[in-house]
Amino acid sequence: KADFALSTGGAKIISPLTSPTYEQWPTQWYKMAFAKLTGHGITRGKPPVTALQPDVHVGQCWPFAGQKGQLAVLLSRQIYVTAVTYDHVSKTIAMGTTSAPKEFEIWGFADDEQDKDNFDNEHSEHTNTVNRLNKPVKAIIMKVINNWDNPLYTCLYRFRVHG
Repeated sequence: KADFALSTGGAKIISPLTSPTYEQWPTQWYKMAFAKLTGHGITRGKPPVTALQPDVHVGQCWPFAGQKGQLAVLLSRQIYVTAVTYDHVSKTIAMGTTSAPKEFEIWGFADDEQDKDNFDNEHSEHTNTVNRLNKPVKAIIMKVINNWDNPLYTCLYRFRVHG
């Protein structure tokens, strides 16, 4: 199926509507002060565009802080959405799966007005057909409700949109 959220196909991240990337700061006060002054010593995750690329190897994910967050995508073109797919690294090779999204919602934007439609919730490594919209969609938000019990961060590997 064609993927209209693929970054190499022209899809873009909508930064103001996307959660910030997870950062791990030093815990000692002097290292924290140094990090604030210089920007060194902070471990930053990969950028959100990582979730729009086909690589689902271990570590090739975009992390955001906590269990709730969202990824906003301007699709490569306006489409009638028929399905979305979320891919996560295989459980057999993952170092742990607690950071995987557990429940999420899909929000579609058509003609600059927000429409929340009754899309089916997705689960890791599955594709479900979503309810067809009566309008073409320009942008999609994957709104993560929770993960599999990692309080620090959630990591998104690959989000695809079909139509």
